Amino acid sequence: MMRSILKKSLQCYQLHNINDARYTVHDYAFMDIDGKSLPLNQFKGKVIVLVNTGSRSIFSRQLTDLQRLYQDKKDNGLTVVAVPTQDVFGAEYQTSKEIKAHNKPLGIEFPVTERYQVRGLYRHPLYRWIARRVNTLGRPHWYFHKFIIAP
Repeated sequence: MMRSILKKSLQCYQLHNINDARYTVHDYAFMDIDGKSLPLNQFKGKVIVLVNTGSRSIFSRQLTDLQRLYQDKKDNGLTVVAVPTQDVFGAEYQTSKEIKAHNKPLGIEFPVTERYQVRGLYRHPLYRWIARRVNTLGRPHWYFHKFIIAP
């Protein structure tokens, strides 16, 4: 078991050497909610609001606020990228289909990724990279932790 955990951790580490200062946020990618690649380099020159979400969290009304922000500012170079996660008390749906069904009546238009871990050993490499850059503030402790990424 421990060997398997270490192997997966090393594979994440090898994907991007988090100590290498040459990497930026734009060198990372996610899979979107539809299973397509979502490289962050497509948002170069834009402000990115990166937020981990939990659809069933008590803070989920923030999705509507984030949509309003996105709608108001998308033509001025801002985008929101939502990263559904199950890391804090299981407040996210199990499948992409359920997450999409939850977001549809809210009119969510900004990019939403597949469900990822944002904390712990198996967190997405971008979240590992951010944690190394900004220490404790780079580790989400609850849902709707936001990183504002300058262009």
